[in-house]
Amino acid sequence: MAVKLSKQPISEGYALWDKGYVLGAMRLFIFKAESVPPFQLAGCLDAIAHLMVQVEEFEDAIENFTNAAEKYEMIQHPILAKYSRAKILECKSDPAGALAAVNELLKDFQGDLSGKDAKTKAGLARVFFYRAELLVKTDDIANAIADATQAVALGWDRVHTGQILLGNLLAMKGNKDASLSAFKSATSNINSYAAYEGVALGLKDLKRFSEALPFFDHALSLHTKTTLIREKAFCLAEIEGKDVEAIALLDQHIKEPPKEEFDPTIPPLPRCTLHKAKAAVLADAGKFGEALAVLEAAKELDASDGEILGMITQIKDAQQ
Repeated sequence: MAVKLSKQPISEGYALWDKGYVLGAMRLFIFKAESVPPFQLAGCLDAIAHLMVQVEEFEDAIENFTNAAEKYEMIQHPILAKYSRAKILECKSDPAGALAAVNELLKDFQGDLSGKDAKTKAGLARVFFYRAELLVKTDDIANAIADATQAVALGWDRVHTGQILLGNLLAMKGNKDASLSAFKSATSNINSYAAYEGVALGLKDLKRFSEALPFFDHALSLHTKTTLIREKAFCLAEIEGKDVEAIALLDQHIKEPPKEEFDPTIPPLPRCTLHKAKAAVLADAGKFGEALAVLEAAKELDASDGEILGMITQIKDAQQ
C-alpha cells in the first residue's frame, strides 16, 4: 500500500479530502510526504496537519504544522509560515492567541489587495479564510462573512472551501439565496461533496425539489452517505408521484448499506436511520400500516433506538 499510495499524484489526496474520505486522504498525504520534492513538502505537511485537526489528533497536527512552517520558510513563503504557527496556537486550545497572531499578520495588509502578486494573494486568502473560521467561534458572523468574502475574492487553489464556508455563514444569517449562490460557485470543484450537498439541501429548503435532485445525485456519486440518502428520499417524497422512487431508494440502501467513511469524531448514525426515513415517507403518504410494519422490523434490529418507539406512538396517534 505504501508504494502504491506514494505513486499517486498529490491531487488525488485533495480529491479524496473533498469527497469526504478524510482517513484515505490522510494516508495518501503521509506516504507522499516521504517522497515528494522539497518544494511540495510544505503543502503535504500542511494538508496532513489540517486532516489531523479534523479528526482531533491535535498533538500530531502540531508536529505537522511546525514542520510545515519550517518548510514554508525554506521556500520563502512567510505568510503561510506565520499562518501555520497561528494554527499551532489553536491546536493548543488557544484560539484567542491564534486570532491575535492572525490579526498581527494582517496588519501589514490593509485596503485594496488586488495589486499583490499571485503568491501573496493566495497566502492572504488562506489567512482571511482562517480568520473567518476563528471569528465564527466568537459568534462574530458578520465579520466572518466579510473575511470569507475577501478570501474568495483573492482566490487560491482551494477557493471552493472558502465558497463553502461563505455558504454556511450566509445560511446562519438566514440569507438563503446568497448561501445557495455561494455553494453553487463551489461546485466548480466537481469533487467537492460539501458543495453539492450544500446546493442540494439549499434547494430542498427552498422547496425547489426537482432542481435539487441532480445535486443530490452528484454528491452521492462522490460519497454515498446515509444522511444524504435520507434527505434525497425526503426530497423525492415531496414531488408528486415520486413516493415509490423514494421508497425504492431507501430499500436499496437498507439492503446494501452505503460504503461511507465515518468521521471518527462523530458518533455513528443509529443503525436504523434509513428504516425510520422509510417509515416517515410511508406515514406522510397515509400508509400508516406499512410504516408501522417497517418500524416494528427496525425495532427488532435495534432495540436501543428510542426514536423508533416515539415514531410508533406518533403514527398510532395519527391513525385514530
